[in-house]
Amino acid sequence: MKYLIATDGSINARACVRDMSISTLSHDDQIKVIAVWNADPFALIPAKLDNAKALSLVRETVDALQLSFGDRVSSECLRGDVVTTILRTAQTWQADKILIGAHAYTGMPEALIGDIAKEVLRKSKNSVVVYRHLPEGTIKAVPKKVLWCIDSAALANRVFVLLQNQIDLPLAAELRILHILQSVDAMGRKSSVQHNMSSDRNSIHRNEMQQLMDEQIEKIRRIRPDVAASTAMVEGVNPVAGILKYASDWQADLIVTGAHTYTVGERILLGSASEELVNRATCSVEVVR
Repeated sequence: MKYLIATDGSINARACVRDMSISTLSHDDQIKVIAVWNADPFALIPAKLDNAKALSLVRETVDALQLSFGDRVSSECLRGDVVTTILRTAQTWQADKILIGAHAYTGMPEALIGDIAKEVLRKSKNSVVVYRHLPEGTIKAVPKKVLWCIDSAALANRVFVLLQNQIDLPLAAELRILHILQSVDAMGRKSSVQHNMSSDRNSIHRNEMQQLMDEQIEKIRRIRPDVAASTAMVEGVNPVAGILKYASDWQADLIVTGAHTYTVGERILLGSASEELVNRATCSVEVVR
């Protein structure tokens, strides 16, 4: 796996580096750190980084990561449009995943400067992890809690494929596969006959999804016996609200969700639900492509 870390020195970007430094990587995994600066004297909002600051930030980040991963960590200081440069670097370096801090420009109007993380998510062809730092004084339990959100049978089967491709489950992590069960008749009142029919469909869907998730859990346990894997299924009209509530109650460290795939031209796009989840989550979120 090749991990591209785009850092700007923000508190969320530093959380990304801290999390990565304690990750368990394979011997052939690689990390590349980049900092992008674009000193435009006519910009409405002054650039956060100049060349000197970007170089210093890259050196600091690489030093921190090399303590864990040695010469598997490389770096580059780049000048240009931030989003364009991150995406181009990911493509030319053939990165498997982009790691970036959320809301780096905290407190500034989004309408004026845009949201770097959001644009990378929308335009990237890679999986993207958007990191959020923990508030001061927050004490998180160990092991790390990873919540996989499955919204269809196809994605339930995809979980195992993604795990085979090393979806960053740390040693002794706690993994929970979550499905939000949407009622067929949730959008309005129906006759008693219609209600019974929809209840039957709900029951069939619930059983099918539970069987699929149980099958994935058994496969995960065989491959990663160190991971405490389990499933959960909750009912809710709004999947995003259901995921966010469950993640908060369970105190998830990372939410993993999928982008939408369209077979015509094999396009993989960020769906509205995935984008809303990234925007509203209080923990880190990975959008898998």
